[in-house]
Amino acid sequence: MTTTAQCARCNKLIAAGEGEYTKSGDFLCATCIGEVQIAEGEAAVTAGKRRWRIAVGVSVAFVVAIPSVLFAVGLGHYVSKGLLGLGIAMVVLSGIVVRLMVLQVGLGARDPAMKRLYVRTFLSLLAGAIVLMILAGLLSPGPRLNP
Repeated sequence: MTTTAQCARCNKLIAAGEGEYTKSGDFLCATCIGEVQIAEGEAAVTAGKRRWRIAVGVSVAFVVAIPSVLFAVGLGHYVSKGLLGLGIAMVVLSGIVVRLMVLQVGLGARDPAMKRLYVRTFLSLLAGAIVLMILAGLLSPGPRLNP
């Protein structure tokens, strides 16, 4: 005796062993479950893009908008100190990334994708810190000479 079930989405009769359950508990055929998985993947990508846009917006606010406002109101001498502080913070964060990599993955990483992720994050933070510190040096006022 063969047990059959009905797909909750397309109402097609399928053998009980050929379908799958969704997260919500619906029993679906292979075609419908594939469509659901694609939709879930697309939703995850959309959410990732949204988070990326927010991060870029915040970065632009810190790196471009805030120094511009400070220069406009006559407080430009604080910009170099702020950039130097951000550079130091990024160096500290890159150190934390290395520590996490060693604790979670280990130096002889079994998962090359995770190791690449940590290394890329470390290099990005370090490069950002170097750029911020160079900008801080260029924007800092030079030595004042007494005439």
